[in-house]
Parts: sequence; structure tokens; C-alpha cells
Amino acid sequence: MATVGLSTLTTTTPLALVGGYLVGIGVAIGVAIGTLMSNLQIVAQNAAPPDRLGSATAQPAFFRQLSSTVAASILGTVVATRVATRHGSAVVAGETVPDVATLAGPVRHAVQVMYADIVSDLFLWCIPLTIIGLTATVLLPNLPLRTSNAVEQRAEAILPD
Repeated sequence: MATVGLSTLTTTTPLALVGGYLVGIGVAIGVAIGTLMSNLQIVAQNAAPPDRLGSATAQPAFFRQLSSTVAASILGTVVATRVATRHGSAVVAGETVPDVATLAGPVRHAVQVMYADIVSDLFLWCIPLTIIGLTATVLLPNLPLRTSNAVEQRAEAILPD
């Protein structure tokens, strides 16, 4: 939902609406991350055997960092490529990322519109990724939580009743 809202922003969107989007999105992302990340950590720990609990704790953080790095690289490459190829006349020769403050008025406006269009498109492209992530989360297996800790589980494995 946040991605759809941000994909509708243009250079003519009122600043109050942009602020409203950002506050709403900040609250939504904070609630989502706060409730989802800790629960996913518990799911990973609960699914792992006691001797693999350290790995089960570290892997979600590792893959979260890895996917963030890959996503930032891919989206940064898309932005750089679109800036270099789209509206080539608005980009100063020899520079891949123009210094907007030093550009003449009409050229500055063209570059600002170009960046607004590119960022808007990026949010649209992220909608399928959001759907994939939500689907993957919903399809996680429903395992009952453990009622014993790792030491008790090891003792039960060694000394069954």
C-alpha cells in the first residue's frame, strides 16, 4: 500500500500530501518491521534443532542484510542507467549525475521531473516484490512453539522417559 502511494507522487503533488504519505508510511513500516522481524526470528529458532540454534539466529539477519545490499545495488543501477539514458539533453555532458543546483532553470526543472519519474517508477517496480514477500510469509509452515529450552531437549534426547 505504501509503495502504491509513493508511486503516485509527481512534481506537482502538494507538499502536505507528500508529508502525509511519509508519516503514514513511516508508521506502517515501523509497525510492520516491529511485529514481523521478531516473529520471523522466533519462527527460525523454533524450526531449528537445539544444536543449530546459533545458526538459526544468525541466518535471518545475514540474509536480511544481504538482500538489502543486493536490492540497493540493483535499484541504484536502475536509477543511474535511467539518468544516463533518459532525457540525455537535460544531463550535462561528461557528468552521469548532474549537480541540480548549478543547472539553468528549464534544465533544472527537466532534471527534477526526470528524477521524480524514475523514483515513482522504482516504487511501482517494487510492488511485485512486496507481494512475493507477503506470500512467502503467509506460506511459512505453522509449527507449534516449543515448550522446552535447548538444554531440556538435549536431556530428553539423551535420557528418554
